[in-house]
Amino acid sequence: MLVFDAKTHTYRHPETGEAYISTTTLIGKYKKPFDVEKHAARVAERKGVTPEEIKAEWKEINEASKVYGTEKHTVLEQYLKEKTYDAKHEAFIKAYDELGIIQDRDQILVEERLYNHAYKLAGTADIIRKDTQGGFSVFDLKTNRNFSLSNQYGEYLLAPVSHMNASEYSVYALQLSIYAFMYHELTGLKLNQMGIFYYDRTINKFKYYPVPYLKAEVLDILNHYASR
Repeated sequence: MLVFDAKTHTYRHPETGEAYISTTTLIGKYKKPFDVEKHAARVAERKGVTPEEIKAEWKEINEASKVYGTEKHTVLEQYLKEKTYDAKHEAFIKAYDELGIIQDRDQILVEERLYNHAYKLAGTADIIRKDTQGGFSVFDLKTNRNFSLSNQYGEYLLAPVSHMNASEYSVYALQLSIYAFMYHELTGLKLNQMGIFYYDRTINKFKYYPVPYLKAEVLDILNHYASR
């Protein structure tokens, strides 16, 4: 098991103190950097405001989104672990229950820390379900304002996964695939399914998106990063 620092969101080996790269950070290295100045100038011109105003607006939205996401993750974690929730979150929990994905709470691991010593890799999976028929499934909760299945600008991720479009769906599929890879390596269990619970706050409903296991892409990324 690794030592996790929640403040810095970093993982370290308990004996050597060696830092392990997080799944999110690893995937981020294969995404094109967002050109803030370029896009802020473009949006500012369209809206008739300054780029500084646009950047300030984006920062505010980003911070609010983080707070919202953390809250929803905490609510779901409490519900899955303790079967309790605050009444103000009843609509959120009802929407989750309507999915019917998690039936037996005794068979799930919530906020499960995962790691792989060979690649010095770590991460935290929202939900891992130990399936009654054998094997396991991996699920993730997403609450961001937008969820795209393809990139509207035709942009792609960087090599060695440059065949994948740079959409939220692609990035999350990679994320869950890395979790599945690590859990399989730790337990030897077979993967059954993976999926994203996307909470659409505009309609207060969950949408479920199954994702494929991208093992080949995971190994390509891991070996590429290890060789740098």
